[in-house]
Amino acid sequence: MKKIFLFLLILLTCCNQAYANDVVSDVEITRLGSYQNSDIHYVWVSSGVVPACQTANPGNPTLFFSEKAIGGKSLLAVFLLAVTTKKKVDLQVNGCEIVEVYYR
Repeated sequence: MKKIFLFLLILLTCCNQAYANDVVSDVEITRLGSYQNSDIHYVWVSSGVVPACQTANPGNPTLFFSEKAIGGKSLLAVFLLAVTTKKKVDLQVNGCEIVEVYYR
């Protein structure tokens, strides 16, 4: 029993903590941008600065996502749709990185 407890204790101390994602509700995507030969896309929203991103990167609080990440091309498609139709979206962000987007 002690060995199992010790193993679980070591396992818990070695694992990284999972941080909760922040939700940004009811915002309009105002601009998309990227650099040539880069898979990173930058997103500007109507609410201005997202508080989670401001604390994570105070010098440059711009939301971004990677097109090469899992679901990256789908994110790009939803953002392009949101920009052209001027619809609002809900974003789930981790720091400045966009994790999920919900089209309203």
